Amino acid sequence: MEAMVNHTRTSSALLSALIIALFALSACSTTVNPSRVYESKDVSACAVIKYRCDPNMGSFSDNTGCGCEPRQGTDNGTLVGNDRDAHGCIPSAGYSWCDAKQKCIRPWEENCAQQDYFTACPTEKPTGPVACTMDYNPVCGSVDNGIRCIRAPCPSTNNKTYSNRCVACADPKVYGYWPGACAS
Repeated sequence: MEAMVNHTRTSSALLSALIIALFALSACSTTVNPSRVYESKDVSACAVIKYRCDPNMGSFSDNTGCGCEPRQGTDNGTLVGNDRDAHGCIPSAGYSWCDAKQKCIRPWEENCAQQDYFTACPTEKPTGPVACTMDYNPVCGSVDNGIRCIRAPCPSTNNKTYSNRCVACADPKVYGYWPGACAS
């Protein structure tokens, strides 16, 4: 009888130890969220990889890995106004980055490449050959036409389309340029 009591105590102790071990393991385990899109489940790799999430997704990095997950706060997972792109613009509010103006704009309210956005060429003109890229990103250059008048109106500049801003400013007669080709 004594052997049976000892066996029961041993079994109870083992069972208790097993339950505690399982509980401890479950507390340490990592639960993978099925709504997440993992870039990596390797935590050390997450420290060095770069990734970008869609505007309706937010990034995460934790002990399960890293990647993108739906934003919280609305029915479709997107919290309006809580999304920002790499430039700080809010796409859900209609803003996008305008490189020419170096700011966030709403394209239906403001044209990114407006013709009134004038950029002056450097005042020190090159004395020798200038190496420019062959890319076609046209600009409308304001060229000194050499005319000097006593009475107005008498324009002293003409507009000429150049293949890009480097080519325009390489011309010693160009004061500056507007984005886009010149209007005919």
